[in-house]
Amino acid sequence: SQHFMQKEAARAVLEVGLHHGLECCLYTKDAIVYSNDNMLKNQNTSYAAQEFVRKMRLAGVRVEAGQEVALEAVDWSPMKVYCVYYEGQEEAFAQARKDCAGIPGISLTSSWFDNFEAMPEGVDKGTAVAELASRLGIVREDVLAFGDSDNDLPMLRWAGHAYAMENADEAVKREITKWTGRCDMGGVAQGICKALDILI
Repeated sequence: SQHFMQKEAARAVLEVGLHHGLECCLYTKDAIVYSNDNMLKNQNTSYAAQEFVRKMRLAGVRVEAGQEVALEAVDWSPMKVYCVYYEGQEEAFAQARKDCAGIPGISLTSSWFDNFEAMPEGVDKGTAVAELASRLGIVREDVLAFGDSDNDLPMLRWAGHAYAMENADEAVKREITKWTGRCDMGGVAQGICKALDILI
């Protein structure tokens, strides 16, 4: 299943982010384009991230960097625009997100404190899991989900059984009443065991 942003909306988000000095990344059907080489380097410093880039390229996905190519890539079936800030850019980041909130045809979310993501309106992890469950013939009551950030909330709200990670944002913990361990300490496995009433 694929859902694409309106090109005008994707361009508007990208231009807002760049105007405020943020680093931006555009995801399209066949490419991942970073607004500059520094962002490509910063977003792919770990071994796992480097493997991600390598595997994307092996799969035929273009991975490039540069402001001009990012703006050009808006015409390549855009799916998501991702903007990040670094220390000292907090005010610019807040203003950029506020400016993007007024762009029609998009949904704004965040996968961590230092970013926001713009996607097609109505597309989120909740709609994705609901569609997958429907295809597999799984009812909502039998779906178990785990999450830690704002972008996980639609999925957690939809799932019949939802757990917030110990390291989750406070907003997630306030809404999701069941918790499990940290994501880097086997929290998902612990949550599965809790859901199955298995003692560990």
